[in-house]
Amino acid sequence: MNFVNLSGPDVNFPDIALNPTNGLFYAVNFSDTPGANPGDLVTIDIVTGTVSIVGPTNVSGVNPRIASMWSGASGNVFGGDRNNNGFVYQFDTQTGNATLVGRTFTDADGIADGWCCSAGCDPPAIPGVGVPTLSQWGLIAMAGILGIAGFIMVIRRRKVTA
Repeated sequence: MNFVNLSGPDVNFPDIALNPTNGLFYAVNFSDTPGANPGDLVTIDIVTGTVSIVGPTNVSGVNPRIASMWSGASGNVFGGDRNNNGFVYQFDTQTGNATLVGRTFTDADGIADGWCCSAGCDPPAIPGVGVPTLSQWGLIAMAGILGIAGFIMVIRRRKVTA
């Protein structure tokens, strides 16, 4: 196993994402460390061990903490905010700026970390999209109509065979 000593600003991050287009790892610093501010997007070059600040993500909220990072084949880098209802951001790899792109699942306390536990994790509601349902009386009426239609089909079938 090979280890790389990192050089550059002191950063603290829970997850990293490999950008397959440039070979750099990306992370978001989440604590006030010498040389980097909370919320700074940083790159990590594992060949040279160099840590570089890209720029502030400008993610706001209650103690934003990007706890899940990933990237796509095209080099887009994404991250999930653990403390603010599971917001998902896409990061500009040139400036560090984050753009809100959606939400992920959160647990009962509103915390998301890329996974969901059995302690009451519900998918986020999508505004304006409801599941069409029948009322209780509508369901009873529909069952009655289907029952009558089935009864009529049985009677017709008996007449044909008789």
